Amino acid sequence: MNETWAFEAVRWLLTPALVTAILIALAQFYNPPTRWTRRIKNDMSIAGGLPDGLEKERWQSSITSQAARLRLYRRAFVGWPLFLKWAGIVYIGISLGGLILWPPLNKPDEPVAFGPADYIFLGQGVLITLFVAITVSSGRSTSGRTPPEIIVRQRVRDHDRRLKKLKRIEKVRASRAATDSSIRPKGSRLGFSTQVDELGAWVRDPGLRALTFYTPIAGSDLAAETRRELAERGIRIPDYPR
Repeated sequence: MNETWAFEAVRWLLTPALVTAILIALAQFYNPPTRWTRRIKNDMSIAGGLPDGLEKERWQSSITSQAARLRLYRRAFVGWPLFLKWAGIVYIGISLGGLILWPPLNKPDEPVAFGPADYIFLGQGVLITLFVAITVSSGRSTSGRTPPEIIVRQRVRDHDRRLKKLKRIEKVRASRAATDSSIRPKGSRLGFSTQVDELGAWVRDPGLRALTFYTPIAGSDLAAETRRELAERGIRIPDYPR
């Protein structure tokens, strides 16, 4: 039976879709929150059957740490990190579906131009797929960042955006004050000193920025220490919601 173009089109559409659906189902089963939730439930059932004592306290401490890890993961994986994680899985599913239908593999008897470079690219794709699968299943983002690193990175970005907004507001008010005949009071018209730029310089410093990304606890200490130093010098800093 000769294959028509319609049959070929349907086959090229359904095969990647079917492979992608299977991968999403497997990824959902091995998704870190799903695995950690199952482990917490199992540990709770074990701890509930133990008598009061040191062993039960150890199990309860382990459950508490696992719950904290799960909460931190769900807090970090929102927006782009969550989208990129599932978009990567969909891309891998579509690629595998196309690979199944690829003529050199699907129709080995037909003459197809296929050389060493194609094998190299195919091997690289397999390695990248394995790397992404291992990284995502371990609780990291597709870029390899842990949940604490994702949260701190987002805080730095939020601070940069708020700082730029405050600068724009201050610039507009300064231009309005320049046209006013009255004497402008000392300090910022916003109610706090514009020396908040020193904190902005801190988060833009390459060394401290890298330290903040990869050591969230140290980054938090540096932020608190910087705020204390500026406060001791009489510089008022707005408290941003976290």
